[in-house]
Amino acid sequence: MEYFESPPMLKSGGYCSLPGCPCPGDGARIPAGEGYLYITKECCDFRWDCRTEAEAEKKLERMSNASNTYIIPGPGMAGPIIVCELGAKKLQLNLAVAHEDAKHWWVTGQVPFRPTPRVGEPEVPFTKASAGGCFIATAACGSALEPEVMTLRAFRDLVLRRRAMGRAFIRIYETLAPPVADWIAPRPSARRFIRWLIVRPWAAILKRAVPGTQRLEHRATRPE
Repeated sequence: MEYFESPPMLKSGGYCSLPGCPCPGDGARIPAGEGYLYITKECCDFRWDCRTEAEAEKKLERMSNASNTYIIPGPGMAGPIIVCELGAKKLQLNLAVAHEDAKHWWVTGQVPFRPTPRVGEPEVPFTKASAGGCFIATAACGSALEPEVMTLRAFRDLVLRRRAMGRAFIRIYETLAPPVADWIAPRPSARRFIRWLIVRPWAAILKRAVPGTQRLEHRATRPE
């Protein structure tokens, strides 16, 4: 198993960082060594060429300079997030795997380089070919770190994946969307059209369906 570096902010514990999690308060308290680690495909894709924290920070700096915008990665984008049991069940994660990942992470600061499997799914090593995401929105916006893309990704993970029809839609989308995204990416006029007339309005509508998606800061843990 390959790993990438993402040390916990506090060795003493943290809080559930899943936007829209039904846990009480502003995130359930998670003691060190406990909880469930959620590793997204987008995180693995981002960390493909930056396995250390220093390399990840430099990559974000390069992206910020290139876009002339200060980029703050959303939850689960540049590193894993620690979630409570309610959050892990809401995401339909394989609880045994996610819990073992969390225990290892608390001690070592190392994260398995593969997405957290869901219930009934095998552990699959990450490759660039296996990266799934909001292909069309990412191509239209130019980066998976744009707020609209993060909102659509949150809706996918927290709403669609919880329903059989939603999971079927995701499978169809991940099959059909990449060629469309490849066509859009090199065409500025197509990117602007898709972003302003499709991606942005839908993101604004769907944000209301996933409470907490407006928070773009990456809060893996939080001081008491």
